Amino acid sequence: MYSVIKNKLKAIIKRAVTCTLPGFIIVFILVLMTILPSLSQENLINNSQEVIIHYDNLAFTKISSENSKILKRYLLGNYRWDCRKDRGLCYAIKRNPDNKYNFTDLNGYVFLKPQDEKKEIYTNVLIAFDTYCGYPNTEMITFTSATEKNLKVSCFREDFRNSMLISYIILESNGIFIEVYERSSDPERNTTKKILEELNSEFLAVLAGSSEIEKNGTLTDSTFYPGKFTNSFFEIGHGEKSGIYKLNASLVNTEPCEIYARVFYLKTGVELSANAVHSMSLREIGWSVNADRYFHYNSEIKIFEGEFSKPYPVRFELWSSNSLGITRKLAEKTALVKGWNRKGSF
Repeated sequence: MYSVIKNKLKAIIKRAVTCTLPGFIIVFILVLMTILPSLSQENLINNSQEVIIHYDNLAFTKISSENSKILKRYLLGNYRWDCRKDRGLCYAIKRNPDNKYNFTDLNGYVFLKPQDEKKEIYTNVLIAFDTYCGYPNTEMITFTSATEKNLKVSCFREDFRNSMLISYIILESNGIFIEVYERSSDPERNTTKKILEELNSEFLAVLAGSSEIEKNGTLTDSTFYPGKFTNSFFEIGHGEKSGIYKLNASLVNTEPCEIYARVFYLKTGVELSANAVHSMSLREIGWSVNADRYFHYNSEIKIFEGEFSKPYPVRFELWSSNSLGITRKLAEKTALVKGWNRKGSF
């Protein structure tokens, strides 16, 4: 509703520029556009309901602050989790295998369309360390302790025109946070329940295999590693728009480090979008002293230089940086790219 009104107001302002409307009318419209978002959010908060999720024996509570390093090492070594450092936060985003029914975007939001249902479901699952990541609208967050057996989850109706409900819960235990977002028409939050059950099984496996993770960086049990990587590769894929590129790699990594990308224009050797590419591509991955272990790297970057209609050759490089600041190049690949800008320059 708000977006419809906003578009109409914009049309009126555009008309005011080309024609002549009294100044006080233009001021009134601008004020109205300013307060409409807050009114829309207030309406969202007022249209809420609460659901109880009965949950017992959450293995998450058994992960202490001391052995949280084991959990983090497991997440680093499992390509189903995308580990990031951003804005001083340290967290892992759960990624789902993409297929005709599932799609995971760059920020971990998963689109689900059950085969036997027409209703769409959107989820996002995070595990954060020391500080939670949260949701843009803080009033919509349900905070609770992981020791609670009955989780009281607040659900907010997205819009009076549809039946979609939004919930965002944060469970805390020993300085570790589970964050689960669900947007669906299900008032019982069955997707959230299923996610918590799956996480419980995964945490039990981590606790049981802690010595194995500490030694090799992974579990031998393939339950949580569907389709393990058995060789090295570096692939460049196209994103949703021109100038956006998806980087996927399988790497042998023998020490804790951060991985990041660099992009160079082949004709001049000039590095492209250096700061932006570094920030968007920076990831941590797993490691093992055994050189037969392969760890997954995944990121999505924007190249701002260039134009939509004029592809040009570049070299993508992957680099690592360890705790001592020692850097080394891991892989490289050339490709033709287009710029993010309509009229960019080098």
